Amino acid sequence: AGKTPTEKSWKLRLNEFVEASGVELIPDGQPVEFHMAWRCSTRRNWVGLWKPTGDALSPILGHVGENLFNPNDDRITTLTFHRINDDAVGKDVHVGLWWKVVSSGIHS
Repeated sequence: AGKTPTEKSWKLRLNEFVEASGVELIPDGQPVEFHMAWRCSTRRNWVGLWKPTGDALSPILGHVGENLFNPNDDRITTLTFHRINDDAVGKDVHVGLWWKVVSSGIHS
């Protein structure tokens, strides 16, 4: 399995972990606020972590077409990144995700 986020196998492992965690698929059309957090070494260029992490969100957002790594992410209205510096993790990257469906504010 890939040890770096640039490897497809890293995204696949994260996708499988997210799916195995028991999350429920958010139905299409519902806007979502999303937070991504990474615990990583200060030596890692963490800015490059958001894209491979986002690519692994299809168990939560669904995906467009046949590509598992093309999540239905157009409905993310707020995306917040968090970094926790921890040189003790070495080359590893620990990922945290949390989200909530956003109320449209329109009541009928």
